[in-house]
Parts: sequence; structure tokens; C-alpha cells
Amino acid sequence: MVRLWGIAGVVALLCALAVAPAQALVSVEGTGEPAFTNTTTNTVFVRYAGDGFSTYRLHFRYIVGPNLFADDYTGNLGNPSSNVAFADWGGIVNTLSEGQYYAICTQGETQDIAPPNWVAPTTNSTCQITETKRTGTTIDRTKPAISVSVSGEDQYTRTVPIPVTINYSDNLAFPFPANFICARTGLDPAAAAAACNAPGPAQFNYNSDCSLPANPGSNVTSFSCSLTDSPPLPDGPVTVCAIAADGAIPDNPLSADQGQTADKANLSLAQCGYVNVDRTAPDVSFTAPSTAHVGDLITVNGTVTDGGSGASPTVTWTWGDNTANGAGISTTHTYTQAGTYTITMATGDNAGNPGQSTQTITVAPPPPPGGGSPGGGTSTGGGGTVTPPPTATEIAKQVGVSGGAGATQTTSAGGLDVLTAKKLRLGKKLKYLPLALTADTAGRATFALIRAGRIAAKAGLTITKPGSLGFRLKLPRKLKAGRYSLKISYTPAGASKASVKTIHVTFVKAKKKKKARNASAAAVYAARVTGAGPARIPDGTVPAALRRAAQRSHGISAR
Repeated sequence: MVRLWGIAGVVALLCALAVAPAQALVSVEGTGEPAFTNTTTNTVFVRYAGDGFSTYRLHFRYIVGPNLFADDYTGNLGNPSSNVAFADWGGIVNTLSEGQYYAICTQGETQDIAPPNWVAPTTNSTCQITETKRTGTTIDRTKPAISVSVSGEDQYTRTVPIPVTINYSDNLAFPFPANFICARTGLDPAAAAAACNAPGPAQFNYNSDCSLPANPGSNVTSFSCSLTDSPPLPDGPVTVCAIAADGAIPDNPLSADQGQTADKANLSLAQCGYVNVDRTAPDVSFTAPSTAHVGDLITVNGTVTDGGSGASPTVTWTWGDNTANGAGISTTHTYTQAGTYTITMATGDNAGNPGQSTQTITVAPPPPPGGGSPGGGTSTGGGGTVTPPPTATEIAKQVGVSGGAGATQTTSAGGLDVLTAKKLRLGKKLKYLPLALTADTAGRATFALIRAGRIAAKAGLTITKPGSLGFRLKLPRKLKAGRYSLKISYTPAGASKASVKTIHVTFVKAKKKKKARNASAAAVYAARVTGAGPARIPDGTVPAALRRAAQRSHGISAR
């Protein structure tokens, strides 16, 4: 079997005199072997050098794995000068196995004339020479696997350039390195991926920026690059798809140059990642009164719209009076000093674009207290009625809750003591929340019943003189059951700052009406047997014991 091809010899005249043999030199020709090869066979090329008259031969050693000798072969060349020879695995291993390392080591040998024997330099094997060219390769015919992320884990971004990461892994080979990129804007990610993989002209193009691996010599690594704003990226979805090549290339049996282009290597399946670009700030607005008095409970209601990433749920209010910020799309605030203030509503969208709106409010001093008897008061705003001061027991009875003081609660807002119920049962008769008030001095009070940031009922009250009085806060007709906050603000006469306190009141659902009691049913039966009632009574309405009692009460004998 022939295992050596293309060896050209040069015939030279042998001298009759005994001479020392020339050095038998051999080296790896061309580029040497690639680290990984994705074909089923492999060819190696070597360059040998003779002196033109000494007898010369090449000794090939076939190695599988780190040190398993598969075969030896020696080819006699005569007495050449210098040329190139090549050898492959044909007839020794017909199909090279995935993941296995194969090497062919070559050594030049010359023959002494007297006595005739072969002499080989001890350091002239291609596997022994220290150089950058390989004499062996590992077989890898498996595609690499990749994943693509655009702007990390973000669903939305307002930052351009947009970072792109390609994560690479392969069972054996490191990356080529060469990645092919397809980017699409303005399309749904699924449609963008379909467009990148559409037949016809190549949609994927080599991208040098995205082809530099973080660990070039590792079979698990990543690539980092970015999408710039040139040409300008429009707001909306941006999809990036990639195909990666590993370092396993085909064997070239016709040339000592084993270099190949990336498209000949094992190519991954196309993988895509996307992000939504949103660089447009949301529209922010709110409603608020333009004027108020010190101690008034004002309400602000915000609106946020965003057509890109959507409005952020976080809303912050600043009141301009150095008090704590408010939160929520709607909320309330009480100013304690007169002046002109700027209310600012600040929020954003899910991409991080900030948005805000501002309005000015003018706060006047509290109205002066009026005249009247001690403890007198005047309701303002139509939200309640002044009454004589109720006791804790009277409040419990008014709201249908027994237990006296255990059914009520008290708090103080500055110089105003407030007593009211803890729990009330909803019903047609419940129209007011009763309050018992005791003021140390004349002043102005406001009351607001709040749930989930919305005011269910509110009223203002001017207390004309120190003393006690009652106040009924009017409730809406369709008040829902639940736990409410009662916000109380009180500004004493002549003061510019209000005191604010909050307590909680719970409204429970009304009890369902029970069916007619047995006694009533017995009366109906009695009316029937005396002829004064309806002609028919549904079966089972009156228990037997009650029926007999009714009969006896009307002188009717039992049947």
C-alpha cells in the first residue's frame, strides 16, 4: 500500500569513497495542522532536505491520543536534495473519530555507506521540534451553541449604544473567531428573526466588533459589542441575531496551507435577542386646587401616559413646603402656613425616562373664628352638620354598636380632642359619621375620610369658641365596606400652622334580613284558621308545635 505521494528524488553520483552521511533534516511544511478538524480524514505535509548524494528516507509514526502508536511506515527516497512530502491516515484509520486526537510524526534518516546502517538525528522528528506549527489535530464535527442578549436582561432601554453579548460554548473547539450578525428594527422579535433567516441573499454579515472572544483559547466564552446610533435607531423593538463559527475547519489534502474561511467551520444555529428602545419621556399632568386655606385638606389627582415602555407605578409628590413627599397617583396634603407653593408630580416610564408636571397653589391664612356660644361651630363646604356634643355611649348607639367606650376611639390634633366610632355597620340609616369634639381654643378643623388615596367624604368646620360640640360628617350614599383613614387637621385661631392626626374607622357590610320568625308564621296560620288571613300558606311554613299553639289560642281543637 502506498502511503507516501509526491516525493521527487534527485539522482546523484555516489562516490566510491566512504563519507560521513549528511544530516537528515525534516520540518513541518506550510501552516501545520489546525487545532481542530471537522472532516473524516487528515493529511500532513513535511519538508525534507538531503545533500543530493546520500541515501535518504522518511520514517512516519502514526499516533492516536497522547501516546498510542497506531502504525509505523518508512519511505525510501533515494538521494534527494529538498522537497515536500505528505501522508494521511488512509488504510490505517479510515474514519477519524469525534473528539479524538490524531498526529503523524515524521523523522528523516540517512544511511551510512560502510557499514550500511540508518542514522537518524535524535531531535529531528517533527513531533520533537519546538515550533508553533502543529503535527496533530482533534476531530470536532459538532456545532457550537450560542445565546444572544441585547441590553442584558432589560425589556426596555433608553441607553444607546446598546450592549450586545453573545455567549458561546462548544464540546471541544474554541471559537473561530468569527460571528455573523443580522440586526432588524421596528419588527416584532419573531418577525425580525424570520426576516434574518429568510432565504435569498445572505442576511447575516461578518462583524469584526462582535468577533473578539473574552477567552480566545476556551471552548466556553463570550463576545461583547454594541449597536450604535449610526444610522439612528428608532424607538421600538431592536432584534439582533447571530451565527457563530467554531475553530474546527476542513482538512485540505491538496495544499500545505490549511487555512480556511469561517463559513467552512462548524456553524451554530442562528439565535436572537431583543430589547425595546424607548427614549421618549411620558406625558405627566395632574389636577389640584389653585387656592386653599391653612389646614385645608387638598387633593391632587395625577395622570401618566406613555406609548412606549409604559408608565412607571412610582409617583412622587413634592409640596414646596419642606414637608415629607407624597406618593401614589392620587393623594392629599395639608399646608400649615400661608404662602405660595409649587406642587411637583414626578414619575417616569419603565425605560427610565423621567417626566414631571408642576402647578402653583396659593394658601391663605385660616378664616377668622366667628361668634356664638361656647363650643359653637359653623360647618363649611356642606360636608357635615354641627350637633350637640354626643357621649361615647350615644355614639355607640347611633352607629348600632354596643359596648360603650370599647366601641369608640379618641385622638388629639393640637388643641382639638376628637371622639368617634371604631366600627360602623353600613345600612340605609347610616348617613353620618358622628364626632364629639372638644376644643381648647377657637380655630378651624377639617375632616377627610380616605381609602386607597381617594377621599370618600370631607368637610370643614370653624369652631367659634372653646368648648365641646358634636359634628356629623356626611357619608356618601354608596360607601363601600372596608378600613378607612380619618384625617383630622386643626389650626387654632391666630396660628399659621395646623396639627394633623390620622385614625382609622372600619365600615362593615349590613346584615342580610332573616326570614320571617316562627312566631310571625304562627300568627299567619292563626289568621287563616279564623278566616282573617290569606287563603293559602306554603307547605312547611309553620312548624307543627306552633300550629297547635295557634289552634289552642283560638279555641280550635287539634286535628
